[in-house]
Amino acid sequence: MLVIAVFKDMYLIMHIGDGVIGYLDSAELKIASLPENGEFVNETTFLTSNEAIFSMRLFKGKINDIAGFVIMSDGTEQSLYHKSTKALAKAIIRLMQRTCILNPITLKKQLVDVFSTIIAKNTQDDCSIAILARPIGILRGYHDLTTLEKCEILKLCPESPKAIKKINWYNNIICFLDPPKFR
Repeated sequence: MLVIAVFKDMYLIMHIGDGVIGYLDSAELKIASLPENGEFVNETTFLTSNEAIFSMRLFKGKINDIAGFVIMSDGTEQSLYHKSTKALAKAIIRLMQRTCILNPITLKKQLVDVFSTIIAKNTQDDCSIAILARPIGILRGYHDLTTLEKCEILKLCPESPKAIKKINWYNNIICFLDPPKFR
């Protein structure tokens, strides 16, 4: 069981068993809670076991410069977490960045595609991920991206003479769709 709860400027993390919980603090990916695995594959503390409450890890703190959290099951962990160095893959920052830019339906389609074609092929285990991110620090909203980053998101060739024209067209549409800001 992996849980992250955020309320105003506070967070709460709870973890029982395998999987990984991480976060992006300023520009650095950090581990909040490591997986609890046994000696063999699929050996962990299960939520239904009598010992679950005794192995529960609970953390709380202030958000401060934390831009995002990620929780992942052990199947996803095999692709996005390096056990030997106890480090999260840098690809998680890109996933968090996309969370700040794309609408949930588009993001879900992209995640399903990546998980079915890449992540799931690296494991026989369950593959799940949850990302909670906000556009601060190195995570930025669409309007704050560079032209090259916008080309990547919009799947445009940056060398194409039409790329800038298309980006400006998308910028105008997005500005039109943005809700008005009242002062």
